[in-house]
Order: sequence, then structure tokens, then C-alpha cells
Amino acid sequence: MQNAAQRMQPLIEDLLAYSRTSTAERKFEKINLQKIIEEVKEELKEELRHKQ
Repeated sequence: MQNAAQRMQPLIEDLLAYSRTSTAERKFEKINLQKIIEEVKEELKEELRHKQ
């Protein structure tokens, strides 16, 4: 168990470091989900047609 804890420690430290840096860099914006859905449907229309 000590070996497993020692292997996990760097992972936990890296996750904490990532969470600290990424929160300041986030920029949120409103998007039109319907437009995105239509674009995805257009890109996948052949596959959707085959699978009905």
C-alpha cells in the first residue's frame, strides 16, 4: 500500500497544479447548441442515413 501511495503522490500533486493553473485561464462564452447539432448532423448524415 505504501508503494501505491508513493506512486499516486506525484499524480495528485500534478492534478492540483493543473487545477490551479487552468481556473485562471478559462473564458466562457455563450454558444448556439442548435447550430453545433446541425453541423454534426451534416457531417454524419451518411452514417445516420445508413443506421436510420
